[in-house]
Amino acid sequence: MYGALALARDTLYALTRNGRLWLVPVANPGGARSFDLNVVAVAGPTPVSAGVLVGSVAGELLLVSTADGQVRWRAQVDGPIDEPPLVRDRELFVVAGRGDIHAFR
Repeated sequence: MYGALALARDTLYALTRNGRLWLVPVANPGGARSFDLNVVAVAGPTPVSAGVLVGSVAGELLLVSTADGQVRWRAQVDGPIDEPPLVRDRELFVVAGRGDIHAFR
């Protein structure tokens, strides 16, 4: 695992370097599910109401469905994403490359 784990409601979210996203129910760890996202990642995931945000070292920003692991939205930034995306007041921020800040609405 790389990056921080994220806890939202009753689920723990983790992302492996090889792009496997894990969703682990806190009350039932045996019910864990995972999805292969085919990315290389070092930042932790960011759960949001619409799914889970994931950044890659190739500069891909993905919104992944927690229901089926499908990518619902994607954006490309210049440089690797080494820190988890941040959401504040319906705006998404990601730091990429050498500290460039990208904002999405």
